[in-house]
Amino acid sequence: MGSSPVEARYDFLGEIHFIKEVQQAVGQLMYALREQNPNRRIVLFTEFIDLPYSGNYSSNQSLFSYYRRVENAALQPLSWQDYLESGEDYAKDLFEVLLKDAFEIYPLEDREMYDLIREEEGVLSKAQVSALAIMYRNKMWARVIESKMKEIRQQDPHALFVVYAGMGHTSWLMPYSLPKFFAREKKVVAEITTDFPSEYNLPFVLWDPNHPFFQTVPERTLFYWEGEDASQLGKYTGFDYALVLPE
Repeated sequence: MGSSPVEARYDFLGEIHFIKEVQQAVGQLMYALREQNPNRRIVLFTEFIDLPYSGNYSSNQSLFSYYRRVENAALQPLSWQDYLESGEDYAKDLFEVLLKDAFEIYPLEDREMYDLIREEEGVLSKAQVSALAIMYRNKMWARVIESKMKEIRQQDPHALFVVYAGMGHTSWLMPYSLPKFFAREKKVVAEITTDFPSEYNLPFVLWDPNHPFFQTVPERTLFYWEGEDASQLGKYTGFDYALVLPE
C-alpha cells in the first residue's frame, strides 16, 4: 500500500468540477484528517477562492510581464466575513462548513493573472485550462504555498498541508503539476470522482475497458497502489489514491 495520507506532509486532492458529492467527500476527508491528527495543524489551500487583489494589474499589462510578489505578502487565513464579502460561490456549502468549524484555509487563484491569460488566449476559448494557463497558474499557486508553508513551519514544523483543486492541476501526469513543485516533500495525490474512476490517468489508456477498475461502483471505493513500487506507480499513472463515489 502507498503512503498513508495521515503520514504525508502534503495531500493533493484533485476533482472533476461541479460534482456536489465530490465536494462533500472533500469535507469528510478534512474532518477525518482532523480526527486522526488531533494535535497537528492542518492547512488547506484551494483553487476555488481568489487571492486578495494585488493592484499589480494595469491596462497595458501583459501576461508575460505580470508578476505578483508573494514572499513579503501577509496572506491571512480566510475569515468568515471575508468569505461572505468575496461572493465566492463554488463549493459554497463545503467552505461555509469548514470556516464555521475553524479550518485554516488559504486562497490560491490570482484573478488578475487569470484575466490576463484569458486576454492572451481569447475569451471564447477554454483559455483557463490550456497548457499555458495550467503552467502559469500552478507556478503561481506553488509560490503562494511555498511562501506560506515556510512561515507556518517556523511555528509548526509538522503541519499537514492539503491542496484542493481540479485534477488537471494535481495529477502526476500533467506538465507542471502541483506535486512536482514539491519534489522533496512526502506527499499523496488523490483523485476523487463519482460512479467510476477518472479518464485522466494512465490506466484508462493502457488497460482493457472491461477491467474491474473501470466498472461502476455500488458503494464508496478506494483504489491504491501496493508494494515497494507504490510511489513510483502513482507518479507513472497519475494518482496514489483514487476515491470513487457512487453517483
